[in-house]
Amino acid sequence: QIIIKQSNKLNEHIEQILSLAKTDSSNIELNKSAVDFRKMVELTKENISLKYTKPVQFDFLFSKNLMVQADEFHFYNIFYNIVENAVKYGPKNPIVTISVKQEETYYSIQIVDNGAGVPKKDLPFIFDKFYRVERTDSKEIEGFGIGLAYVKKIVQLHGWKIKAENINPGLKISIQMYDF
Repeated sequence: QIIIKQSNKLNEHIEQILSLAKTDSSNIELNKSAVDFRKMVELTKENISLKYTKPVQFDFLFSKNLMVQADEFHFYNIFYNIVENAVKYGPKNPIVTISVKQEETYYSIQIVDNGAGVPKKDLPFIFDKFYRVERTDSKEIEGFGIGLAYVKKIVQLHGWKIKAENINPGLKISIQMYDF
């Protein structure tokens, strides 16, 4: 069981590295189409619930009929990476809130968790390739530091902006989307 689990984990890391390498090579072409935002976050919720045994509360605060012009595959990966980090590094009973605010020239999508947030010294670097944050509950530093770098690259390829900030409690990641 341990070998199978570690093998699956290694395969996930390899897929992330390959995806990041592809985005770095500028060979990636986005196939934008109208993507149903609610279906995308529901799929993320479903897949996170299958992967993790701890109970995760999801709160969705947005219109039911929100359509986004995006590459569906990569758009899903953006949310999966962010939500997985919230669950993986969060408390025993994580709460993930996804909301959308309409601003004058863009929509702001916010993913908020109830975890401990990111140490202030690390926060400016969490989207940097290979940057990893030390865990407060463990001596181990997990992953390769490529998930959020991939997220940032895909967000930029769409012409959007992303930022992260600590709130009390948790971390808030905001994506400004200009293409609806």
